[in-house]
Amino acid sequence: METNNLDTEKAMTEHLEKAILAPHESNADELSPSVEKRIVRKIDRRLITALGLMFAVSLMDRTNLASANIAGMSKELELDQGFRYSLSIIMFFVPHVMCQWPSAILVQKLGPRIFLPGAVLLWGIIMLCFGFVKNWKQLVALRVLVGIFEAGLLPGTILLLQMWYRRYDVHKRYASFYLISLAGSSFSGVLAYGFMQMNGVGGLSGWRYIFIWEGVLTCLIGIIGALLIVDFPQKAQNSWKFLSPQEIKHIIRILESDRPDIQEEPFSWRRFLTPALDLKIWGYCFIF
Repeated sequence: METNNLDTEKAMTEHLEKAILAPHESNADELSPSVEKRIVRKIDRRLITALGLMFAVSLMDRTNLASANIAGMSKELELDQGFRYSLSIIMFFVPHVMCQWPSAILVQKLGPRIFLPGAVLLWGIIMLCFGFVKNWKQLVALRVLVGIFEAGLLPGTILLLQMWYRRYDVHKRYASFYLISLAGSSFSGVLAYGFMQMNGVGGLSGWRYIFIWEGVLTCLIGIIGALLIVDFPQKAQNSWKFLSPQEIKHIIRILESDRPDIQEEPFSWRRFLTPALDLKIWGYCFIF
């Protein structure tokens, strides 16, 4: 009986010690609210800026066909015959829609730090190729490739932002990066007008310079994205001049307290395709 009493007292003592020490241990790594805001601002500067610029060139590159058409592309490539011009426009959106869900898988497999800037660089190179097409069939083929590579940008962006911000903070970031992208892409018409003034330089038509220089701009944004984009929080220590290990641990801790899905899970086709059974999602897609 005495042995049992001693064991019980020992267990109670250890429990009380843990209860007393636990708050101090958990608070040891806690950061002040001002420091936490500073960390969030550092994340905003890296992610929101880069993603906004990347999406801006995405909007610009998918719509520059109209500017090039006005500058003489339609006449030179004989796009006014039949449905050639309409087909050139449509053939961007078909692969763009079809490749979005495979791209979402690739973002998780490769990581956003590699996938997102890599996709921007690839379609930037393709935009350069637009400036040297010889006929409308080559134009359509390049539009298909641009649609494929641009498909992963939006799902990858949404996934990355979800992994870095709390539920009630992420919506502001959606709005911020989209606002930057809209503001940036609004200059596409002005840029196109400036580039088409190079008509005749080097023996090339003005509309070709729209694609060439916007392709160069896209590649530059891709390089900037490669320098600024960071991986998911668990791998953020590999990012150049970003957060300290203590700051990363703090971000992961507040995200884990906000929701249970901060840790990366093994890919599952069942979990991936389950939302397809939700009619609200399909309704939103048709509205969009």
